[in-house]
Amino acid sequence: MINLIKKVYYKVPYLFEMKNAIQKRFCKNSALVDMSEVAPKVFALVQSIDPNIQPFFGTLLALHREGKVGMADDFDFAVTQQDKLSMQLIEEFELRGAKLIAFSMVKNGTQLVELSFEYLNAKVDVFYLQKNTSDVVHSCPNFRKSKPQMIQQDELAIHLFPSHFEVSYPPFTTELNNSTGLYQHSNPASMFEKHYASDWMVPKQSNFIDFSNYRFIKQNAFSAYGSSKAIKAVLNTYFTNNKLNVGN
Repeated sequence: MINLIKKVYYKVPYLFEMKNAIQKRFCKNSALVDMSEVAPKVFALVQSIDPNIQPFFGTLLALHREGKVGMADDFDFAVTQQDKLSMQLIEEFELRGAKLIAFSMVKNGTQLVELSFEYLNAKVDVFYLQKNTSDVVHSCPNFRKSKPQMIQQDELAIHLFPSHFEVSYPPFTTELNNSTGLYQHSNPASMFEKHYASDWMVPKQSNFIDFSNYRFIKQNAFSAYGSSKAIKAVLNTYFTNNKLNVGN
């Protein structure tokens, strides 16, 4: 039963958000959400591509708070240059055995903000953080507070949202983490306070987000799931035209 769940866990859009119910019913303390053995291989994968692709969000929190990644259902990374999310990056991941499984866009299909891969049964997300003079902005389709419209388009399963959210973090520098071989936020407490609230040092039994720092923008945003071949075909259109039309 556990192997069956693991097989589909990252294949179905948003199934990973049901992890608490799945874990409680079928496999408490199972390998389904314990990625501690996979973590070194994931870090080695990313380091071999570009050590400046930095751990972020939950992955950075685990490294900073516990010194390692233990219980986790995915791995979060980030880049601060828009052109890093590219076909070249996708090919670099796939040449090393990862598989492209999804991507996300905001601002009416004009800004790519996330690429998602599967590697050794783990989900690996690479986010774009917009680096400005006074802040660093994370944008994402508003899956936290709205339900998507489900659309089938160009062999992709599209989750279309009427808005996206933005969170601003203070500017930061990076430093090399010798244990992962990757550069990471040199003082992430300021980011954690914005994202997880002031008690970020206290481990939570369930996913907790502090929405007081979120801005919700009413523009179409979406996440798209499908085969690597189908996703790359659609992204080639985006990289050529700087926009994707979804739901038309």
